[in-house]
Amino acid sequence: MKNKFIYIIGSIFILGFVQTFAQNNTKNNIRKISGWAKKMHAASNRNGDINKHELQSISDNLKKIIKTTELTKKTKKEYSLLEYLQNGDRELIKLNNAQKNNAQVWNINWNKFNKTPTAISNINSEKVFRKSNANISDSENAIEFISSNKKIFKLENPREELKLVEELKDELKIKHLVYKQMYKGIPVWGHEMVIHTNAKGEIYAFNAGYSETPKNLKLVVSQISPGNAVNIAENDLSKTTEIVQINRDFQKIFDYTKPIAEKYIWVDENQLSQLVWVVQIRPNIRDNWYYFVSAVSGDVLQRYNATAFEGPLTAGAIDLNGVNRTINVYQSSGVYYMIDASRNMWLQNQTNIISDPKGAILTLDAKNQDLNNSAQIVNVQSGSNSWSDATSVSAHYNGGITYEYYLNTHGRNAIDNKGSTIISIIHVTNQGQPMDNAYWNTKVMAYGDGNTDFLPLAGALDVTGHEMTHGVIDHTVNLEYKFQSGALNESLADVFGAMIDRDDWLLGEDIVKSSAFPSGAMRNMLDPHNGGTSINDAGWQPAHMDEFLNLSIDIDNGGVHINSGIPNRACALIGEAIGKDKTEKIYYRVMDARYLNNQSQFIDMRLAVVRSATDLYGQNSVEATAVKNAFDTVGIVDGTGTKPPDDLPPVEGDQWIAAVNAAGEDKSLYIIRPTIQTDDDIQLLSSTQVFTNTGNPITVTGDGSVILFIDDQNFIKVINPNGTGESFISASGDWNSISISPDGTQLAAISIFIDASIYIFDFQNSNNNKIIKLYNPTTQDGIKDSTVKFADALDWDLDSKVIIYDSFNQVPQASGGNIEFWTVNILDVANETIFPLFPPQEDGISIGNPSFSQTNSNFIVVDRFDVNNSSDEIWAIDLFGGNSNLIESNGPSVGYPKYSTNDDRLVFQKKDDQGVINLRQILLNNDKITPAGASQAYVSEEQLPYWYAVGNHPVSVEEDDSRTIPNNFKLLQNYPNPFNPSTVIEFSIQKATYTSLKVYDILGKEISTLVNEEKQPGNYKVNFDASNLSSGIYYYRLNAGNFTENRKMLLLK
Repeated sequence: MKNKFIYIIGSIFILGFVQTFAQNNTKNNIRKISGWAKKMHAASNRNGDINKHELQSISDNLKKIIKTTELTKKTKKEYSLLEYLQNGDRELIKLNNAQKNNAQVWNINWNKFNKTPTAISNINSEKVFRKSNANISDSENAIEFISSNKKIFKLENPREELKLVEELKDELKIKHLVYKQMYKGIPVWGHEMVIHTNAKGEIYAFNAGYSETPKNLKLVVSQISPGNAVNIAENDLSKTTEIVQINRDFQKIFDYTKPIAEKYIWVDENQLSQLVWVVQIRPNIRDNWYYFVSAVSGDVLQRYNATAFEGPLTAGAIDLNGVNRTINVYQSSGVYYMIDASRNMWLQNQTNIISDPKGAILTLDAKNQDLNNSAQIVNVQSGSNSWSDATSVSAHYNGGITYEYYLNTHGRNAIDNKGSTIISIIHVTNQGQPMDNAYWNTKVMAYGDGNTDFLPLAGALDVTGHEMTHGVIDHTVNLEYKFQSGALNESLADVFGAMIDRDDWLLGEDIVKSSAFPSGAMRNMLDPHNGGTSINDAGWQPAHMDEFLNLSIDIDNGGVHINSGIPNRACALIGEAIGKDKTEKIYYRVMDARYLNNQSQFIDMRLAVVRSATDLYGQNSVEATAVKNAFDTVGIVDGTGTKPPDDLPPVEGDQWIAAVNAAGEDKSLYIIRPTIQTDDDIQLLSSTQVFTNTGNPITVTGDGSVILFIDDQNFIKVINPNGTGESFISASGDWNSISISPDGTQLAAISIFIDASIYIFDFQNSNNNKIIKLYNPTTQDGIKDSTVKFADALDWDLDSKVIIYDSFNQVPQASGGNIEFWTVNILDVANETIFPLFPPQEDGISIGNPSFSQTNSNFIVVDRFDVNNSSDEIWAIDLFGGNSNLIESNGPSVGYPKYSTNDDRLVFQKKDDQGVINLRQILLNNDKITPAGASQAYVSEEQLPYWYAVGNHPVSVEEDDSRTIPNNFKLLQNYPNPFNPSTVIEFSIQKATYTSLKVYDILGKEISTLVNEEKQPGNYKVNFDASNLSSGIYYYRLNAGNFTENRKMLLLK
């Protein structure tokens, strides 16, 4: 019998196989070891291929027999096994030295739309990414970090797709590297990533907002020219806004002469990448529109106005206080100008100070005009150094105070941190009427004199702070001004408005009219409801994610001024807990360290503020805790990263174990009850001889309604659980092993030939049948190791998306002969991508016959064979945790282990002292990977077990999504747990509905009905008394309307 030298590889950190295999040359032993030769026999001496008509025939035959209903449901898409496998934070799993994977060290948060990481933090961990060479630059090390973890970051060529645009070093000696995403030389709009290194140059954190490398995006010659794109945008905008030519003075201020179109890749809300022209149009002094025009069709895909107004329509407010101020002015030729040349940023020896001052605080006057081409903007000036216009005094004075705040508190030299002039324009009107507004348009702060809702807006210090902070945001995290990122833009502006005018948490209290805002303030950060009860009340904002408003981009750019109330309140709660002095440092660092990205969401703000607080005060500090508590309070809770899924409840029905007779030459198919009490518990299902030279000749649908097996002539056959309806599925005897997906829609098969393929049959649509060529990943992108000869054992995960399998490989040697080995990998069927699991094993160690648990794809069981002493071991492995345990020392025979339907036991085969193959069972603890005692004899002279149940498919177990805060139906974990003899079960009902709460045993039998009636909205507690029940695992299920959830509890007596 031949051994299979199983070389199981793992992790997204791809390994160089050939070099390692050369260290594990066991070619003299591999064909001599008992227990593995059967797997080699069928294919090793046969050449051939599968007839194409055979593929169609199998798919059609299965479709007639199997009803493709959804047999199992996963918990949450984000937490599926496939999602985990695509996350390169996991480590290689070592059976002899179990260790935690990076997912337990790194904190990873994922973009729920495109599954790219938005934040990775590793503070105070030993798992920082160190330089491979001390001489390489920090930027080169960052690219190496991304390249080494391609499966996490989903970038095919990081060196070409990431362009370094900024490199910052802060006062803590932490460096922040800012990269823009590119695709074939074209920037991807709004997509960037920031990599953070400590003082040693080690990467310790990452935050980003980007997409994976575009798939199937053809960069054809644009059908639409840039000029056409501009015309399309102008024609669309002109329907609602008059477009005028901006005069030269404002062209210089705005660095803008006319609409321009630049080529970008734009990723829409469906994650579809498109080639677009991004057109910037300033139709007047105030507005700043961005259009996204398809470069192929000319369609307007999206548009928005990037001018940051102070509130929707009536937002933004400043009052004149009538207080005498000391202001800094500039005298030239006997005239005094509101040009503040006294600040540190002032550039000496200028030649054009009045018309173009450098490093000044400059106040200009629109003279009650709209900011348009015909407006004559003038300097605020006086011939006697006396200033009668209180509005100009307030604007000029508040501009100076805000500049000094940023300089003295945060070391920031003006809006851009480069000492550029800060410009305010007063007496701005709107369509000829006094403007109830103030805004930042990326270049200047514009103040109206108020109208129906506000007094003159230039008088409020918090408004000046707010508007200037918009500029700081533009020069740091550059949050896109729409939807949640736009709301964060507004929130940060409010935060620093309240820090500069730090008496309270109110915004605009000095300039609102009580007739418009009864509360006396435009916004209240500590109480965003601001005296109102709904969005219909002036100044009302949501205070919690329960109240978040999903608005279209046509309404307040997706709610930028409305939903900002939620992060506002979080900041105010932090400030109340630790004081404004610490809070402002934490929040400024969020911007300065680039801990947010262009399209960051609310959860990213939480992660950024936590990271900033940790940088400044420590991971377990009072300050960091206050941050977490505040965001918890407003419903922006911590992300779960790569949290593993909960168990699915087992199939509810009669349990059986299918097995093949091992007595003599007979290989009939039997079914056996897990607990044998009478002769009827062992039944002959078919006298047809079963093929036994494989690890998977038997497979069963998720509901146990159909059994498939391979006969000794290598035909695929089907039979009902009662022994009727046996028939051929395949037209030819070409098949080695099979596995049906739990949802009953696909069959995976391996041929008997020397064929490096897995065949996938789709019962619903035979056009989706596919042949997947197997390979071993290498260290070089796009290069696949071609040493795979054929595969053998295989099994589907519970989501019916990936297959775990083993395969035989040969590496020719220059000296003659081959190094022969086996690999165990996981295949993503849809994408035909292969993921490794384990590192290279020691010389002579083989691992194979992998199989998933039946309630949680987090767990697998394998055989581990030691060539050196001809002994087999059965190991169980927690893929997410990276932990593994020895279950059974199995002597010289291979175990082919399988989990029970509820994962509380394993069944496997083992030879006795006389060489007879028997089946044994062993109990497992709740962790599924440690034995709960010694194995017990089960049935003699049987082999190749397959545990299944005939019954109803389970209902999904749904977890709360940590990115949303449910005020809805909930089923909580019982307490205490474990319990004896009673426990409490809590649940929440969102709206009146008929409700049932029932308890089931591990076989799916109903034990008790705790609730069965109409329930009104509210929180409920129910006591469950298990005095009359035996120790064990029980499930409880809540059904309320369309809501269903299950949980598990443990009774220990």
